[in-house]
Amino acid sequence: MAAVARTNYRWVVASLIFLITLVNFIDRSAISFVIGPLKQEFNFTDTQFGLILSAFGIGYSLLTLIGGLLVDLRGARLIWPIAAVGWSLCVALLGIAGGFWGFIIIRFLLGVTEGPHFPAMTRSISNWLSPSERARALSLGLVAIPLSSVVGAPLTAYLVADFGWRAMFFIISSIGIVWAAAWYWFFRDKPEESKYVNKAELEYISNRAGQKKRYPY
Repeated sequence: MAAVARTNYRWVVASLIFLITLVNFIDRSAISFVIGPLKQEFNFTDTQFGLILSAFGIGYSLLTLIGGLLVDLRGARLIWPIAAVGWSLCVALLGIAGGFWGFIIIRFLLGVTEGPHFPAMTRSISNWLSPSERARALSLGLVAIPLSSVVGAPLTAYLVADFGWRAMFFIISSIGIVWAAAWYWFFRDKPEESKYVNKAELEYISNRAGQKKRYPY
């Protein structure tokens, strides 16, 4: 009997991780691409705009540790899409923000909801990729960070030019929500729980070929 070909669904998971990391960093940095229009409309000083940007970091710092705890307790399948929907709604709310304190609060909440992102990424890669593939899967996810500037700058500039800065926030917020639905539908916290993974791939992920030493020391 011919051997059953190994599925490669783990790389579908890795691709979803890449996509949401790209979206994550576009969402968090989008406000930086509309500094001019916001200053013009709200008369923000450089100091005020700096405080608006820093509010994100405060919320992010507070929730990253707790986000890791939540991922350990409830899994990335549940926590990550909840976080993605949460930060997407915060991005949409930036489109209706009406002043300095409105932007401060929303940016703080954006940081809070983005806090679980990297803990969820780490857990998902650890569960789904064989030991010999985890570094390249992590690299695939992390390359989305610099790529977000390459993609985000022209995307937001186009949307602002054609639809205005408020509509830009509404439009980009929808991507994270679509991803959240796809992640919850197609992802499982453990590969053995996924109907898209066959026995050969499970064996590869668990140890065997996945743990074969490939370096000469």
